[in-house]
Parts: sequence; structure tokens; C-alpha cells
Amino acid sequence: MEKIKLLLVEDEPDWQFVVRETLNLTGRYEIRTADNGKEGLKLWGLFKPDVIVADVIMPEMNGLEMVKEIRKKDQHVRIILATAKNGQADISEGLDLDIDNYITKPYTSPVLDKYIQALFRDAAKYRDRSSYQMGSYIFDRKMRQLKWKDKIFKLTPLEANVLLFLINHQGEAVDRDQILQNCWIKETVYDTHSLNVVISKLRDKLKNDPAIWINTCFKGYQFVLCE
Repeated sequence: MEKIKLLLVEDEPDWQFVVRETLNLTGRYEIRTADNGKEGLKLWGLFKPDVIVADVIMPEMNGLEMVKEIRKKDQHVRIILATAKNGQADISEGLDLDIDNYITKPYTSPVLDKYIQALFRDAAKYRDRSSYQMGSYIFDRKMRQLKWKDKIFKLTPLEANVLLFLINHQGEAVDRDQILQNCWIKETVYDTHSLNVVISKLRDKLKNDPAIWINTCFKGYQFVLCE
């Protein structure tokens, strides 16, 4: 089985060592480590990882700044942001930068392993399934993107999961808890704030077709498509 190439960007040496060595014991990873965002950015270009796990608060270049630079050139690498317990602002900014997930520090290596495995398991679920035509948009589930005329809008796994769920419940008012339980990647810490961010980003990407909209209902959302 091919190993997952993991880039761990963490400025606390003891924590970095424990996470690296524990994950190495699983035999599932090829791991490279960086002590700050600047080193992480350089290693991303050299190592070409499948997934990046990055702390937010680091010297020289913080995790959010690093992610911003990476996302300018790479929309495919999976990114998990490690945040403090009170890091709601970091989570919000990270979602705006298209991170795939976030994990609250301190976390255990087995939990992080489950987060990473969930990202790849989620991608595998839709590998052989078809696209959706929605008005003037095409939703490509395999590539996780929306196509509108000559424009392509990349979707994070969270955005793709939520959009697919809403499409499959077209016209229905589905509450937030139902969306969270069915769409969030397994083992993810989820909340309504994160969902609201995802819905806002989906609305922005779908705004070119007035026949498509996502209504806000009493307890959740409704996907409407006028054909």
C-alpha cells in the first residue's frame, strides 16, 4: 500500500517528535517536519505532500500565512489546521482559505491519524460517481469543483459534502444538525459557525445563476433549483 506523504508543520519540538514517531508506528505515512511556516512552505514545494498538518501560531510565518501562500498554487493538497481551544477566529479564517479540516490542540496522535484517514476515505467514496447538472452549473463530485461557463470553482471536502447533501434533499428544509451529522468528515469537531461559513461560500460560488439559491430556514437550509 502506498504511503500517505504527510508534512507536519509544528514549532514545539517535543510535540513534533511525539506526533511524528507515533504516526510512523502505523506504517501509513512518509513524514517530513518543519519548525515554522517559512520552512513548511519550502518543504511543500520540495516534498509535494498529500496532506499538511499545520499549527497556527508559529515564528517567522504562521500557519494561516503559509496556507494562504500554498493555496495560491495548490488547491488539491489536503490541509488540517491545528488550533487552540478558543481559536474560532483562526478556524473561520482557515475555512476562508479552503482548509479541509481543523483539529483542536492538544490532540493525540491516534485522533490525528483518524482525521487524516477520514479525508482520504471521504475522497474514495465518490471516486466512481458522476457529475450533476444544476441549471448553468456542473457539479463534478470526483474533482470537487463547480463549473460555470469557462470558470471553475474549487470546493473543499466540506463544501462538496454539504452541496451534495442539499442537492439530494432539493426543495426540503433540512436542519443544521442533520447536515452536520451527515456531511461533516467523520471524527471532525463540527459546529454551526463552521457550517454557516461553508453555506456562505457555496452561495458565493453559485451566485451566477439566479435559478439556484440556498434559503435560510428556521433551523437550517433549503436548496432550491428552478428548472
